[in-house]
Amino acid sequence: MSIEIRLLKESEVPEADGVLRSAFARTLSFEPVLRLHLELEPQGFWVAEDNGKIVGTVGCIDYGQCAYVGMMSVDPDTQSRGLGRRLMTHLLEWVAARSCPIVLLDATDRGALLYQQLGFVDDSTAYVFEQTGTPAFRPVQRACSVAADADLAAIIHFDAPVFGANRTKLLERLWIRHRQRCLVARDASGQLTGFLFAGDPILGPWAADSSDVARDLLSTATALPFEQAPVVLVPRSNARALELLEQCGFVQRRTLRHMRRGGASPPGQPLCLFGQSSFAHG
Repeated sequence: MSIEIRLLKESEVPEADGVLRSAFARTLSFEPVLRLHLELEPQGFWVAEDNGKIVGTVGCIDYGQCAYVGMMSVDPDTQSRGLGRRLMTHLLEWVAARSCPIVLLDATDRGALLYQQLGFVDDSTAYVFEQTGTPAFRPVQRACSVAADADLAAIIHFDAPVFGANRTKLLERLWIRHRQRCLVARDASGQLTGFLFAGDPILGPWAADSSDVARDLLSTATALPFEQAPVVLVPRSNARALELLEQCGFVQRRTLRHMRRGGASPPGQPLCLFGQSSFAHG
């Protein structure tokens, strides 16, 4: 096996998608997430090529204060040959060259074994929740509305201390994609207290300064039309999010290990971060 690790070309997104779907046994396409990744970090997604065929993938978004790793996959016919280690080693060398101090990812138990060997430690647990029942919400306590044109700057400012890094490049692109489904909450003085990008089906990023604000945003979001059942990717063991979602007709579908390499503690304010945009981008 003669493997070359190189950057993914945009024309190869469908082929990389096939590897990801095979590795994760999924029928849904990864193409939208892959294409967004190439917009966010065109020099941060690699493939392993064997004799002209893509057999592995991995991506990383560098947010400066921390980097997020996702879409790590190896074709099932090529597994158990050290390819995952080669991909991750290449990625970590890239992160080190950029002087990014913390690397985050969400792993299955099987994948976590490799990451532990590469210096990652368990921070907490991440979850996938899907709405299957009718939510029993209390009446909305504070008005939530579709964001106005001028709200993007406030959302970016609110998000940075919550996530633990500046995600301007991600939020700007989600703003373009989901502009009419971006919800904001404000207090009586007009100060932003939370926001939620209500994608279909992913509800996130979703951040709020309290559980009550998070509930109001969720109530407003789930009243929107959806083609698929709403899904929330809960990061970093936010117990408030788990309780809220279970009360509101969501059920837990998957559990992942949230892992960190570098830093003395998890970045940001985990109890204010209720949902991620994806496990690839944070």
